[in-house]
Amino acid sequence: MVERNETKLPAQLTDDEVIAIEKKCEELKTKHNVSLVYPCVQFKNDGTNERVICYIAEPRFLDKLSLMDKSVTLGMFHAANELRELYTLKEESNPLTYGESFECDRYKLGVTRFCLLNMVDTAENQYKKK
Repeated sequence: MVERNETKLPAQLTDDEVIAIEKKCEELKTKHNVSLVYPCVQFKNDGTNERVICYIAEPRFLDKLSLMDKSVTLGMFHAANELRELYTLKEESNPLTYGESFECDRYKLGVTRFCLLNMVDTAENQYKKK
């Protein structure tokens, strides 16, 4: 019989973790010379709540435009996955967020969904004719 002495992390990020992640994003922004770095934090599904973090650089305008076009022809999730593939800072991120094994799929899908919902922010026209 093998005993496991694993510490279960809380099911939500602590204030200290949030501060550390924000600090890391600022460091990565400078290191990679980008305007913004987004963190996508997921919890490992093995009961430990280990943090699985993916850091994603802000896409360039023309890439955003291209991906918006692709979302019409290929579908939104394919376009978001391309964004994940192009802008994940792999050397800074957990390998589960970009690896090729079956174990990685749920985390890659989570990052893809994050990209779909959070990465391309547009302003809306507020003008209304009276």
